[in-house]
Amino acid sequence: MRRNEREIHSRETIEKILTENKTIFIGMNDEYPYVLPLSHGYEFIEDQLIFYFHSAFEGKKLELLKKDNKVGFALGNEGQPTFGDTNCAAGYLFSSVIGFGKIEFISDIQEQKKALVSLFKTQFNQEVSFTDEEVGKVLIYKLVVEEYSGKQRTINKSY
Repeated sequence: MRRNEREIHSRETIEKILTENKTIFIGMNDEYPYVLPLSHGYEFIEDQLIFYFHSAFEGKKLELLKKDNKVGFALGNEGQPTFGDTNCAAGYLFSSVIGFGKIEFISDIQEQKKALVSLFKTQFNQEVSFTDEEVGKVLIYKLVVEEYSGKQRTINKSY
C-alpha cells in the first residue's frame, strides 16, 4: 500500500466498513473485467473473512463464475471533501476494503440458511430465519477471501 499511513489495522474498523456499506463490487474475469454491484452478508470465522450472496439461478454472472471462480472485490464510502495547503492536496474523506478470493457455491441447506441470515443482518440489521422453501428459491454462494486490506482518510488521522 503506497499510503501506508492510511492503512487500517483494526478489525473493528474493517467490520464497521463492511457493515455500513450495503453494496460490494465484485470483479470477474471475462474478455474485459466484468464488475457488478451486489448486496452482501459477511462473517469472520476466526481470521477468515467470508462474504455471502444470493441470486437467480442463471445469468452472465453465474456463467463467468462457473468458468473462473477467482474474483476481486471493493466496497467503501465517500465522506466530505477536504482541502490541504494546495489545490493538489484536496480530496475526499473515505473508508474502503478491497481484496480477492474465490467464489464457492453452497449446497448444504444449513449453510445456505446461515448465509441468508448473514445477508439479512448486514442489509437490514435484523435477525430472521428462513424456511427450506425460501432457501430453495435462490442460488446462494460465498466469496472466501484470500487477501484483503482496508484504507481510510479521516480528519483526525486516527487509524
